[in-house]
Amino acid sequence: MMKSRHNVLKTALLAVSLQATILVHAFTPDVASRWNDGTTEGWSAVNATLAPYPVSNPDTYLRVSFSDRSQGGMPGMAIVKADANTAQGRFVGNYKSGGITRISFQIFCSNRLPEQARLVLHSPSSGSYWYYHLEVTEIGKWVWIDVPLDYSAGWTRDTNPLEESFNADLEDVDMVGVWIFQNQTAAQNYGLDNFVLATPRYDDDGDGMSDIAEIRAGTNPHDALSVFKLSMASTGDGITIAWPSKPGLYYNVWRSMDMKAGWMPLATEWPADSFADFTVYLDTTATDRGPYFYRVTPR
Repeated sequence: MMKSRHNVLKTALLAVSLQATILVHAFTPDVASRWNDGTTEGWSAVNATLAPYPVSNPDTYLRVSFSDRSQGGMPGMAIVKADANTAQGRFVGNYKSGGITRISFQIFCSNRLPEQARLVLHSPSSGSYWYYHLEVTEIGKWVWIDVPLDYSAGWTRDTNPLEESFNADLEDVDMVGVWIFQNQTAAQNYGLDNFVLATPRYDDDGDGMSDIAEIRAGTNPHDALSVFKLSMASTGDGITIAWPSKPGLYYNVWRSMDMKAGWMPLATEWPADSFADFTVYLDTTATDRGPYFYRVTPR
């Protein structure tokens, strides 16, 4: 009986996890590790049976290509990975003590979305592979992916995916990679770039606000022009304030007429606008001359 592609890979992964691994704990605690130097820098790829799969660096990014299989054969899959052999192992080690809380990278789909794409981590301590399903929804442009290293975000493994097991395995990571499944049998290419193991203070766009804070606020952590700031206008009905936001988020709105006296809550869990990049709040109680000061915080 023919095994499914997932089961074939699962069997191969279980077999290889028995091999001894020597880790090189090369990343510096509380400092992000980033690949973006225009070379493959030791990154490699394997297929479903863990055989080497070709990966190239055509223009300062990593590219994995699937050939046309319309004349026969199963769609392919490949894991583009960094392990202890990559850049002296600076992407492996103890993510907990290293302060790594998020993995960010860019992905490019040339002509098709992948059938599936996953971020994958391996820990030699347990022999487990942990997976995070990636939502890749755009073709023909580079898209940023930001994945929290938080079990509740949706990380899983094939058997017994417990939170305590996930946290324990983050203390001993010997491989991180992106697992791409070919979409049907047409030829297609995918690119990866700007791969980062990020710390809580990491600020990718250098705008003075950490990536985690920007994601919480609803701004783009990879665009220095996307910043969380308020605009304010006086109307006949009161004062309107607006701020950049992201659908699905909630905000608390505060006002003060004397900041030394503290802040008064105007709205709690105010929903972001579902159809715009900005959310607006009208303070109808601001009817005298003021002065008025406003503060908005993500929930």
